[in-house]
Amino acid sequence: MSENNFLRDSATGNLSLNWAIVLFGAFMIIYTMAGGLWSVLMADVLQFIVLNLAVIFVVPLCISHTGGIGNFIKSVPHSFFLPTNNEFTWFFLAGWCAIHFFMVGAEWAFVQRFICVPTAHDAKKSARMFGVLYLISPWLWLLPPMLYRSIDPNANPEEAYILACRTVLPKGMMGMVLAAMVSATASSVSAQINVFSSVLTNDFYCRLIHPDAGNRHIITVGRIMIVVLGIILITIAISIPYMGGAEKVILSITSLVVAPLLAPSLWGLFSRKIGQSAVWVTGGVCFFLGLIFRFGLANNNIEFLKSITQFCKDNNRNIEIFIGVLLPIIILSIMELRARTVNRGYELVAEKVKEQLAEKTPIVSELPALIVACSVGFFGIVMSILAFVNPGQSKIIIIFAAALFFLTAVFSTIYFKRKRMLRRQFERFE
Repeated sequence: MSENNFLRDSATGNLSLNWAIVLFGAFMIIYTMAGGLWSVLMADVLQFIVLNLAVIFVVPLCISHTGGIGNFIKSVPHSFFLPTNNEFTWFFLAGWCAIHFFMVGAEWAFVQRFICVPTAHDAKKSARMFGVLYLISPWLWLLPPMLYRSIDPNANPEEAYILACRTVLPKGMMGMVLAAMVSATASSVSAQINVFSSVLTNDFYCRLIHPDAGNRHIITVGRIMIVVLGIILITIAISIPYMGGAEKVILSITSLVVAPLLAPSLWGLFSRKIGQSAVWVTGGVCFFLGLIFRFGLANNNIEFLKSITQFCKDNNRNIEIFIGVLLPIIILSIMELRARTVNRGYELVAEKVKEQLAEKTPIVSELPALIVACSVGFFGIVMSILAFVNPGQSKIIIIFAAALFFLTAVFSTIYFKRKRMLRRQFERFE
């Protein structure tokens, strides 16, 4: 970039990271406002296909680049394969597994994927597939940065994955992987914004401020909420380097926030006694103690608290897991044992379930399959063209393009099957 360009980073000469965050955030806000849940789901499917295909190529290429698995094992320190260390103990790992148990079961960004299908049977299939992939995909995703450790031991761990891809992938595939990673990030953030904007609009604005709001007014307010939440997230993203880096921020927030928010919801699915008060009590107690720990005990220079401060610093991760995982379970267990009657909220949910079961199964649209088939086919055509532009690595690109064309055929078949099924359904109605 030219020196006079205000988007330029003075240190690198390229696009400034902060401006990249702002531009990416603006794009994310616009497409969330325009497309809503369907835009998130379509982006999810496309980035899932492209990224996982790319990872399947990256792993063997990285192994080949390192000289084989045996050479990789010899080139890294012995401690590299140890599952725990002083900071990340077995207690932390057990707590982290519990956190993801609550996330998969009750996080609304995931729940959206289960409720967007037409029937309960489809939702169960979606959940089972999600669970299997959640166990398999970490192996594929973690191997490239691990293998890159033997290629460049001094690389920044937060950059290892993209550096591994850049080292072994042809230029065209690298660009597609980068675009898919941007899409994956946008999809993840957009899903969260959708959830929170919906809650703020329906449960707060419509219920407390404007109960008689029409549909058009509600949509407008929802879009305003999306913009506000997007600006907040952009500000947080720019501030990440000043908070200690992405790893520390994500670990701390996830450890302290996820279970207190989600455990009551998941617990309430199986308990007749837990109600709305459980969410407020669990969240309030855990947030309060989390704030005291994070901003009080773990960071202060008060002389008589010196030993406590040092203990908190030495056991930082374990204390976060105790406050964020064990404490919510303890609080919910106490509330469960103290409750004597069936909670009214449980009865309302049971009535709602009966109403939903009585409704007719919605007609499944064939449009998503067509969109995915066309998009994946377009990616295959682009890869085929790149094979001629980049003859030195054309074999890898052609194999990648062939895989994309195969998936295009699969989704096209699904599209035509659903189209025939819809035609039969309409003929029955007529």
